[in-house]
Amino acid sequence: MNSKTDKLIDEINQLLSCYKVATQEFPNDDISMFQHAVECKRASDYEQSIKIYISLIKKQKAIYTFLLNGLFKSVACAGHVSFAYKLCLIGDQAMRNNGYLWNNFYDHIEKINYAIETDTIYEYLRSISGGGIINGKII
Repeated sequence: MNSKTDKLIDEINQLLSCYKVATQEFPNDDISMFQHAVECKRASDYEQSIKIYISLIKKQKAIYTFLLNGLFKSVACAGHVSFAYKLCLIGDQAMRNNGYLWNNFYDHIEKINYAIETDTIYEYLRSISGGGIINGKII
């Protein structure tokens, strides 16, 4: 890990204590910023992707599960798999509290557990990175 992403993880933790997780539909007026965060992740610029998600959360004053779903992927690809797992647990609980027993977060929790058990974590990371991880190396 590097100190820059460690600081971003600290900032996300602060946001988790300040804002509620929202399962409502994400406002369309910020969809282009979200798309830019995804593009940054796919270009292996995980730090920038995380920064965009943080700015979206601050702007919306809520942690939409829509954003959390993208954020955990960028966090995991940046090398913080255990924190990404925590974000999935938070998202899963929010979805379950709102009647969604199966959800994308639950699916990824299962995938992370399987990847750890079978020593295939890099394959999992490659599948969520959009192409930024090859042969066990983050590029």
